[in-house]
Amino acid sequence: ATFRRDLDSVDNRRPTAVEFASLDEDAGRRDFTVNALYLDPVTMQLVDLVGGLDDLDAKRLRFVGDPARRIDEDRLRVLRAVRFKNRFGFDYAPETATTLRTIGRGETPTNSPFERGSPPDSKSVEAGARGYLLPIKSERVQDELTRMLEHTSRAESLTDMDKFGLLGVFLPEIAAEKGVIQPKEFHGEGDVFVHTLDVMRHLPEKPSATLAWASLLHDVGKPSVQMIDNDRRIRFFGHAEKGSLVAREILTRLRFSKREVEDISWLVLFHMGPMGLVAMRPAKREALMRERLFPELIALYRADTLGSRFSDDAKKNKELDGVMALWQEFRRRPAVEREKSLKDIGVDGNMVIRVLELAEGGPAVRKALEGLNVAFLEGKIKNQEEAIDWLKANR
Repeated sequence: ATFRRDLDSVDNRRPTAVEFASLDEDAGRRDFTVNALYLDPVTMQLVDLVGGLDDLDAKRLRFVGDPARRIDEDRLRVLRAVRFKNRFGFDYAPETATTLRTIGRGETPTNSPFERGSPPDSKSVEAGARGYLLPIKSERVQDELTRMLEHTSRAESLTDMDKFGLLGVFLPEIAAEKGVIQPKEFHGEGDVFVHTLDVMRHLPEKPSATLAWASLLHDVGKPSVQMIDNDRRIRFFGHAEKGSLVAREILTRLRFSKREVEDISWLVLFHMGPMGLVAMRPAKREALMRERLFPELIALYRADTLGSRFSDDAKKNKELDGVMALWQEFRRRPAVEREKSLKDIGVDGNMVIRVLELAEGGPAVRKALEGLNVAFLEGKIKNQEEAIDWLKANR
């Protein structure tokens, strides 16, 4: 790109105009010193005007010039700083950490909403930080967070976001998991947030974005459904159902596609499903393992189990081994056997709507198809006529 300098900004990201400039001025507009290194393609000489090489050697993340000014130019840089630091195993330069913490406290680089000498309360801190950072476009936040979650340093990035007060700004529902205690016999690791971090650490090295987000959100329903009985037993009745709804709200807010919202919220809803796989009716088990997202679901279940410290870890591991063995056995079967479905006998949602004389699709159609599928896998339905008879008998 041609060397340039930016002129003001109307949306805290894009300049109102750019002008051709010198290399010095171009370097001055970059975010981090390690991103402001230049290579002369003719002489192959490396040019470093901002101390980027020293920071690279020291594994230090430092903004070019005044960190507050760099962030004010593009406020998404608060998340980029967290991602870069953890992605490359760096440390924050002192002024980088101080600025991120200041913004998380609700004190913006351009103006502070608090009177000097008067400590802000938690609500004013949140309002100040959110007011400064949330004008960032949701799609850009989604992309930056997804990059964080896809990398093996995801738990460290979330921990840093929490440390700087950024988690409560961008993902307040995850921040709400802090301090939500769990039964020690199943979660000796600690509260819901600590458990979520452990789950993130047990994901595959390169999870899909769908799996990474589902893992982050799998217990997001727990804070609002927690119950403590008179005998001090801790319960989370309906947390998967509640979590699926909360996940939809978060994903919609971050402008995920409709398909992504459906897939991730489905994984949250059924994240405990594989737990009963061994004792499940064979046909029901077969139906679950045939689900398009089951490979992601089993990976989430494995990470969830490994991220839970049971009082009886031997029993936990035995159950996990049993589930994984069933999954491996299913995957070894010929594809033609694994993929046979109701569509092979001409049964689909449109047929269900027609036979049951429904106005449109919905929960009733899905429930009917689930029942039909189980009957099909059990061998009780072999053709379309028998499927129609089954629908009429079980309407």
